[in-house]
Amino acid sequence: MVWQVVYDGGGFDVGYDIEVDSLGCVYVGGVTNSSSYVTLKYDVSGKLNVVKSSGKPADSVFPVLKLDRNRNVYMSFVSSGPALFQLCSSEI
Repeated sequence: MVWQVVYDGGGFDVGYDIEVDSLGCVYVGGVTNSSSYVTLKYDVSGKLNVVKSSGKPADSVFPVLKLDRNRNVYMSFVSSGPALFQLCSSEI
C-alpha cells in the first residue's frame, strides 16, 4: 500500500467504484447521505484534489465510475425512483 486516506462527507459514505488513470491519480465514485453522488479525485500522493457532488438526496445505488483514454470521467447508477437529472460537463 502506497497511501491510505479516509473521506468524511459528513454522513454515511460509501465508495462503490475506483479507477486509476495513466498518471496515477485515483478516482472514487460513491454516495453519501449528506450530498448524494460523489466523485473524488486524489493525486498520486493521496491528497484529495477534487470533490464533485450532485447535491441531491442519495436514493440510488450502484454507481459505476469509468475513465476513457483521455481521462474523462463517466458515472452511471440505478435510481430507485423518479428523478430529473441535468446532463453536465465539468472538469475534474
